[in-house]
Amino acid sequence: EKVAGGDRVWRSDGPTGTLVSLCTEAGSCASETLSTSGSGPINDFAVAQTASGLRAYFKRVEPQSNTQAVYSAPCLTADCLSIGAATLTSSGMQVSKDIRAWGVPDPVRLPDGRIRIYIVESPVEGRCTEKIASYISADGITFTKEPGWRFEGGYVDTEVLRAKDGEWLMILADIACTANNQKLFVSSSTDGLTWSQPQALTGVGESKLDPTGYEMSTNVFRIYYAAGGANNSFVVKRATLRIKSTPAGSVGVTNTPKATT
Repeated sequence: EKVAGGDRVWRSDGPTGTLVSLCTEAGSCASETLSTSGSGPINDFAVAQTASGLRAYFKRVEPQSNTQAVYSAPCLTADCLSIGAATLTSSGMQVSKDIRAWGVPDPVRLPDGRIRIYIVESPVEGRCTEKIASYISADGITFTKEPGWRFEGGYVDTEVLRAKDGEWLMILADIACTANNQKLFVSSSTDGLTWSQPQALTGVGESKLDPTGYEMSTNVFRIYYAAGGANNSFVVKRATLRIKSTPAGSVGVTNTPKATT
């Protein structure tokens, strides 16, 4: 999130859950404190402005029921560094905690004020069988699944960068389906439901995944993402993505992300 002091970045940090950093324009990051009202470790933290106020959305594991699910909670402060009691978004967004390629909820405020969550689901086991589903809500609290799939074939980690009437833009990753490393892709849509074939932004080398970001100026986006993979070691990097206008339903990339640690 773009804030007065720079960029606030929520990130998953293994068993400890979500950590927060405030990063300056120069790329220097300082830790902040997140209060979760006794929710325990939470991951995949994101924020959206709902009809009743700012809410946080996240994944939480419930060891007693052997489940993992997507919850939301009201932000108790304007910076959302303190959240209230968690509420289950939908029974459809609750699965066994043993399903690995599942979750990473991306809540998006639609032009009409409703909230849509894009989420990775794994209806069957196998390589590159992950699909992107979406759930819709009028109040940002109770969600209903929308028909069909937004993406199929192993795409994951969606992040909507623009959600305007007739003009949507998304950055996302794959699950190493086209090579031995995960890549970043970009896709566009006119309604947020039917998306263009994702176009690769990155190539060989280290894996790149879990992108997030915001529009800095027209068609110029700041992107944060995880990079690495060797020995299960990752670092958060920052990049700039520029696009050019093309016919509806597709995008042109004028330059690919250039990463700075």
